[in-house]
Amino acid sequence: MYIKKQSQERREIDIKEWNDEVKAYIRPLNGFEQLAFNDYFITFFSDQKSYEERYKAGFNAAKMALVGEDGAPLLTAEDEELVKEASIIPFFRMFNATFSGKSEGGVEFETTKKN
Repeated sequence: MYIKKQSQERREIDIKEWNDEVKAYIRPLNGFEQLAFNDYFITFFSDQKSYEERYKAGFNAAKMALVGEDGAPLLTAEDEELVKEASIIPFFRMFNATFSGKSEGGVEFETTKKN
């Protein structure tokens, strides 16, 4: 059986509410990470969860998925309170870009590499 390889393309994302000088990207996630990311997505958009639970899910998804130009994680646990004080709008962009398969500019990204 042939298994398609995961694309290694990163998706650029706008995080101007946190920092307008740093370029941010959503890194490719492996299968296990995609499951966790999906759980964070469900919790973040659940109206049955408290604001605190929803924020924590969005932050954990961003901490797992967002990287800088060098590929290093963009957020650490120490950033949690700073992000909470700033804005959660980049969380919405991150989830939208991840599940739509499009970058901020509407360019479609492939989820698998072609032979």
